[in-house]
Amino acid sequence: MQTSLPQPEQRKQASSPSWLNSQSLQVARFTLYSYSRSGWILLDIVLVWLIHQLFFSSPQLTSAQFFGVAIPALSAEAIFSTLILTRRAMKANLYLPLARLTTRSTYLNGIILATCALRIACYLLLLLFTTALPANWSYLLSSSPSVLLISILCALLTIAFSNPLATTTARIIFLLWIVLVLWSNFTQTSGFVQYLKIFQLPLQPVAASYQIVLSGTIGAWGWVGLGIIILYIAITIAVATYWFSKRDLHLT
Repeated sequence: MQTSLPQPEQRKQASSPSWLNSQSLQVARFTLYSYSRSGWILLDIVLVWLIHQLFFSSPQLTSAQFFGVAIPALSAEAIFSTLILTRRAMKANLYLPLARLTTRSTYLNGIILATCALRIACYLLLLLFTTALPANWSYLLSSSPSVLLISILCALLTIAFSNPLATTTARIIFLLWIVLVLWSNFTQTSGFVQYLKIFQLPLQPVAASYQIVLSGTIGAWGWVGLGIIILYIAITIAVATYWFSKRDLHLT
């Protein structure tokens, strides 16, 4: 029996899957539904509420204090939440839907869309909880992109370096870079340690974005920082897609 070849439209879709592909959206909806039905979504709500109670319950809260703390707090929550979501989505019994998709990357795109939607929802929930935040729309509009982009980047890095996408070697190299960054940041710049500052260069766009939330205005370097973070996100997605496709060769 001959196997029928895919139609031209299918081959075109397989070679260049779109983010607005209905299959990716279906995977995203399925991932969020499964995550919510399992009850893990309640953990996100509780963590966001704890962030509010620990840092933003003061009636004298300022916009700079809120956004300055929201970036590291929501980024940490994003890493923890995405670890759970990704581990659930990458279970062996959930590989069965892959056979019905046009490309394997469509499944990963759906997980990424679900993760981004969850990050936006958690940020909006934190804003809803924080009633003491001054109603400064200019500050809100200028600072929100930094909070969202950095938390989304942390979430996507978590996906990219999770199992089964990244290899053990890739994880070790990434963790080694984090150790060198922390070591160079918390150690006096003398002798050999001062040369380790070069490992902090990839974080300069994040630092520029952090300055935006402290000042409430976006300067030239702030726009550059946001643009580079968007580039980081695109590179992370591309690398994760490549690793996932390469990993699939061993799974088929």
